[in-house]
Amino acid sequence: MAYSITEQQRTVTTTAPIDDIDPHMYLHLRMRVLGSHNKALGKIETLDRDTTTGCLSTLTVRHGLFGNRFTSVPASRVKWVNSNSVILDFTPAAFKRIAQLPAN
Repeated sequence: MAYSITEQQRTVTTTAPIDDIDPHMYLHLRMRVLGSHNKALGKIETLDRDTTTGCLSTLTVRHGLFGNRFTSVPASRVKWVNSNSVILDFTPAAFKRIAQLPAN
């Protein structure tokens, strides 16, 4: 029995190495934001990307008792991203010390 390989079977798909994948591409608005001790800090309000590279530069976190405070966090402080939350490299006390943006 002879086997033939079709053109469709010859096509090889390659995926990017894990180091080339941007972990920030899985972030989305209203995602939960946790601190380094899994304490809730707030939710993502905006994601700001660098216009030249397209990489995430900062994210704005909505927090506070009534959700009326906004804090801008550099993307370098993102420690981990999973399916439903992002974990920042901040303790809750350190997060409170960050300069806060005025509410609109």
